[in-house]
This record gives sequence, C-alpha cells and structure tokens, in this order.
Amino acid sequence: MASLAMKAIGGKLSSNFSSTISEHNSHIDWHDYNFPPCLKLIHFKLSDFQGTEKALIKKLYISWILLTVVLFKNVITTIVLSSTVLPGINILFTFLNLIIGMTLGTFTFFWGYYGVAKRDSSHLRKFKIGAVILVILYILASCLPYGAFDGWARIPILEDKSGRAAEYGIVMCVMESFVYTINAGLLSYCIYLVQTDAYEDDARSFTNQN
Repeated sequence: MASLAMKAIGGKLSSNFSSTISEHNSHIDWHDYNFPPCLKLIHFKLSDFQGTEKALIKKLYISWILLTVVLFKNVITTIVLSSTVLPGINILFTFLNLIIGMTLGTFTFFWGYYGVAKRDSSHLRKFKIGAVILVILYILASCLPYGAFDGWARIPILEDKSGRAAEYGIVMCVMESFVYTINAGLLSYCIYLVQTDAYEDDARSFTNQN
C-alpha cells in the first residue's frame, strides 16, 4: 500500500522540476530520477552540492531516513504487540501511519531540498509548512500511547502486561520515542537554517533581476 501511495505522488513531484525560474545549480540533471530507491520519483544526489547547501540538504536527508526507519519499525512492532497484548485494530493504524507519514515526509523533503537547491521561494514556503506539521506530529508520536503510536505514555501500559512481547514493546517504545524526539529537533533546526540563511531572499533577488 505504501509503495502505491508513493508512486501516486511521483508525477506531482517530478512535474515541479521544470516549473522554477532559477538557474541556480543548473548543472544538475533534474530528470535523472533516482530517488527514493526502487520508486525513483525525483532526482537526488548529495554529491551535486557543496558547502552550507550540502550540509543543510544532508540534514534534510537524514531526517527523511529517520522517518522512514521509525515508520517501518513501527509496523513490525505493532504487528507483534497487536497479536499478543494490544488491540488488533492497531495494525490498520500502523499502515495508515506509514502511508500518510511517508507521503508527507517525502513531499516535505522534496520541497526543502529542491527549494534550497534552486533558491525557489515557493517550495521553501511549502517546506516550512510541511516541516512544522511534521515536527508537531513527531512530538505527539513520541508521547502518545494511542493506536499505533508507541510513545513514552505507552510504557506504563505495557508494564502492566506480562510476557516477552510486553518487554519487547517497552524497548521499542523507548527507541521509537527517542527517534521521534531527535527528528523533531533535527527538522526544527532545518527550519531555522532555511529561515536564517535567506534562501528565499536569493530567489527573490534572481526574480527582480529578470
């Protein structure tokens, strides 16, 4: 299901490559679609960039990787816990989280990465909106015990259960909550860098010159 959802957004992402007016990083072949692996919806190669640009885009990429890892880990954890100590409906919730999270996460990564790469103010505005939403969701996911969320508040619930599955769930809750907390901080820092490094101002300057 997640694969189909990701493919569905491929056309939308790819169509944006030709819409910008900026010639910044014009050496990049934006039509060499190679990312995400297997799906190949957009072009992304970290070696295309240098300096502060590369540093920021690398942080965005790491944030996307953390989201991908924690969402797929949540699927495994939820299946284990839902077959033993938690309601089975949580399996549905974890796949919904995977589809929604990967879609929003990939769009946000693309908006930020492409906006920085091309000095495109429209994409950067979309990135900041998407990133703020993700940061809020990360904080909630790191705390809440509802559905497929394995936040800190789920640990006391699992402590009341017996068996290895509950012990496994506690360890996974700690790991998942920690990753979400780290990712909330990392993505917040990326928002700060985008805002303070004035990439949007560069885009406006280019527009005015033309």
